[in-house]
Amino acid sequence: MMNTGRIIEFVENHLTPIIIGVAATLLALIVLLIALVLGSHHTASEAARLQKERALRAVPIEQLFLPESPLMLPEFRKTRERTDKWSVEEVSRWYTVPDSADMKQLREAAAAHLDRIWESIP
Repeated sequence: MMNTGRIIEFVENHLTPIIIGVAATLLALIVLLIALVLGSHHTASEAARLQKERALRAVPIEQLFLPESPLMLPEFRKTRERTDKWSVEEVSRWYTVPDSADMKQLREAAAAHLDRIWESIP
């Protein structure tokens, strides 16, 4: 439980700092309230003028969207009909295991293609 005697003794011993603190807090709140009231007080014509200024500073919607991209993407062409499973003959005809020279050539071609794409990005 709270010891009311100690609270009363504390208030009696520190009455001056408590009164100064409460008065300073109330004064600060009054000043803040006056500043808010005076700062937000606009006439109708002034509010309309501010609205027009905001509209002039606004970015048009056309500038928010990027224009059509000049990316050079390759066209995809079907060279054969797609099947769910390959036969052994199709595997031997179409699939080859790439060696290191093939992989190097493939990496160089992919890097060159990516470089062209990166260069076309604005």
